[in-house]
Amino acid sequence: MKTITLVLALSLAAGSAMAAGTPYQWRDASGHMVYSDQPPPREIRQSQILRRPKATTPGTAEQPLRESGIKPGDGGASAAAAPSGAPVATAKAPAARKTIAEREIESNKRRAAEAEARKKQDEAAILEQKKARACDDMRASLRTLESGARVKTVGENGVQRFVGDLERAQRVAELQRSIADDCAAQ
Repeated sequence: MKTITLVLALSLAAGSAMAAGTPYQWRDASGHMVYSDQPPPREIRQSQILRRPKATTPGTAEQPLRESGIKPGDGGASAAAAPSGAPVATAKAPAARKTIAEREIESNKRRAAEAEARKKQDEAAILEQKKARACDDMRASLRTLESGARVKTVGENGVQRFVGDLERAQRVAELQRSIADDCAAQ
């Protein structure tokens, strides 16, 4: 039982190690399979390399660096590529990572801004609906007044009275002006 457990543990460890940290695979000069997280030596031909990381392809920046003797990440690549006497551009320092609190504050600000924008859109939509309703009411009143039907109105003292011809003409003119001014787009 101990033997089976030991074999399973070793096979799991070996499998996870190969999957996690061995992106290169090639056959050496004697024909043995080699797995490594480092690139193969120079004497290994491209045809012998069976697998390489996706980010590195043959002929990219790794090969010129290897040939020039400059190590990746030491900043010498820009100095080697620049002609002599030319100013060397220095790389910008990477931006400092934000703390969780800073990211949370930014997230809260974004959410507040989005909520404010939604609130303004909702208010604008409600205002448009009210304006459309008012225009519809004015048009309905205008149609009623222009139809020639007798119209009753309630006076200031609460007494009902009929609208006369002069008052009708004044209301029609006022409604036409209001509709022209406020409801032209609808």
